[in-house]
Amino acid sequence: MKNRTSLYNRETKKRRKNIHYIDKEAKDIILGFRKNIVRIREQYKIVDYLMSKQEYEAANDILRFQIVYVMSALDFFMHEILVYCFIKIFNNELPKTEKYYEYRVPLRLIEQALYDQENFEFYLTNALIDINSNLTFMAPNRLKELLNIITPEDDFALAEENLKKKGLIKPGVRLIRLLDEIYDRRNKIAHQTDINHGSDEPNIITKQDVEYYVDVIAHFVEELFTIIIKQTKKGF
Repeated sequence: MKNRTSLYNRETKKRRKNIHYIDKEAKDIILGFRKNIVRIREQYKIVDYLMSKQEYEAANDILRFQIVYVMSALDFFMHEILVYCFIKIFNNELPKTEKYYEYRVPLRLIEQALYDQENFEFYLTNALIDINSNLTFMAPNRLKELLNIITPEDDFALAEENLKKKGLIKPGVRLIRLLDEIYDRRNKIAHQTDINHGSDEPNIITKQDVEYYVDVIAHFVEELFTIIIKQTKKGF
């Protein structure tokens, strides 16, 4: 890896300008997410086939799996974009936030920074992955907390505005409520086999509802990614 400046003078180093490209790390993150969405949507063919054979329970179970899968895809994207943006902030390619300065890192990382500065970015990346490995970023409030760490702007609100402009969310619907609905359904499927307490039968599920949920998550992530990449091009 190329030489890095010390932690002491990094803050005063001239900020990078004129970033007019999407780097490989960013491409890999969004392409990985898109591949997951393609896999999810491909399962609709199996659902249609099972429905045509009147295997309704099997078809509905696949639909339930789709909700769990798409939320897992969202969670993995958020984990990766957190690390990506944190490194960008550290390298002065994104603006520093208050939450960034408050972020706690292990003392081991500080020691590594002192004794092996040239490879510090590698240590920081792995430390961030390790710190967040047991956390999930699927609940709307958790998503907003994460975004507050990596950007000073309200990316969540910007994404909501863009989704409404595209007609994916109705004017009177709040994105946070919609994501909370999807997250709640995911939890019922993952932890309760989609059966409410006190009931014997699974909740009703339709292909139309699942397709909408998948579309919302897919477009939400695409909007977030576009907003974040635009911020790296501002030349902070």
